[in-house]
Amino acid sequence: MASTSFVATPSVADPAATQSLFPDWLLNPIGSEYAAQYNRDTTLHLQRAIFENIVDDIPAQFGMFKILFQKQPEYVADDVFTWTERLWPRPTLRATAGVAGGATQVITLATNNVAVVNDTIVYPDNTHGIITAVNNALNTITVATYNGAANLPAVVANDVFIIESASIADGMDSFVHFDRMTTINYTNYIGRGQRNKRWTTMTAQKYKNNGTTNYFEKDAREMMELAMQDMFATFINGQKGEKNITVPAGTGLTAGTFVAKSSWGIFPFMQQNGAMHATSSPATLEADFKQLAFNSNYKNVNAPRFILGTDRALHAMSTFMKDPIRYTPSDKAYDMDLDVYKIGTMRFIPMVIPLFEARSFMFPAAFENRLLVLDLDSIMPICMQGFEPMMVRNTGNLHKSKGGYNDYIDYFIEYMVSMKMENVDGNFWIDLINI
Repeated sequence: MASTSFVATPSVADPAATQSLFPDWLLNPIGSEYAAQYNRDTTLHLQRAIFENIVDDIPAQFGMFKILFQKQPEYVADDVFTWTERLWPRPTLRATAGVAGGATQVITLATNNVAVVNDTIVYPDNTHGIITAVNNALNTITVATYNGAANLPAVVANDVFIIESASIADGMDSFVHFDRMTTINYTNYIGRGQRNKRWTTMTAQKYKNNGTTNYFEKDAREMMELAMQDMFATFINGQKGEKNITVPAGTGLTAGTFVAKSSWGIFPFMQQNGAMHATSSPATLEADFKQLAFNSNYKNVNAPRFILGTDRALHAMSTFMKDPIRYTPSDKAYDMDLDVYKIGTMRFIPMVIPLFEARSFMFPAAFENRLLVLDLDSIMPICMQGFEPMMVRNTGNLHKSKGGYNDYIDYFIEYMVSMKMENVDGNFWIDLINI
């Protein structure tokens, strides 16, 4: 056996001398950043100090999906569905041209088929008249005064007349005013999406056997998070339509172009169907918000609507609506943010949606300063019967564990997302500027 001479470290004779036998700068594990930066040696005998758990640097708030996932979806039979709403049954009559005053008048209207003979109408100055003739081809009505009443006033373009009532007289033997309910239909599609991860059999097993960190587990969870983000982005901002999906060719694969449906999201649906909106500066926000709130007040008394926006947009709104600020001598906290807005019998509750932030890369930059005021009770997520909103699958039954073309496993999440918004007129949005 070879002998090894003992060399004291540090040196007994010269403790201050630089040590050359196993100095600290030679004791670096394989892959050491220190060794790479300063050109030091590495050794297989030391393990790198790596924390087992991968730390998320994704902001925790970006996991919020309150609107989409707080409700059970409504299931429909097909991936195309229609819902019907009843319109307000009392139409208004708007003149398109001026008419001189007189005992009778022929008034041209913007629309026809909304008034019948014997309807009582009210002029802008509260004068009352009765319709004696209707010409739907020309969009005209003939109006007469009550017996013995003063002449009807002059009419100017855009005057609006109210249908007050449909009168009858004693001794009549016929019906004179028939009604039929008018409805409007909305249609949406159910969009489908998928997020996938592919692992070869051996690579996956290596990560499981030799994993220094929890990468394999974290990687699987990330797929779920991405799918949920896809669903939320589509639920809020999806565009209804048809799009072509192109897939690659390969052994056992069908190449070509496939047609897919895409669903409306809340905001484009509001845009398409005439929801009220405003662009507001700090000087106009309060007046604009109140005007839109009253004009869209279709809720029951004290039933809340929700104001969706980023922290910065909701804080800006609170700042403008709370001005001027008043503090008492005992106040110790700077509090600019309101928990609820009460206007008349209406209530509005702010809901922070951090995903609207531009840095989330999920919505156009305009969403960062946009307030969506929604009646969440009238908005439903939709899924097709026989499916679930999210389904987790893998191709474990296809892969070959000993090599070959399919020597991998695909893990995937398939999701369905769509929405139904009833009474679009009960919702509105405001774009904030100069905040």
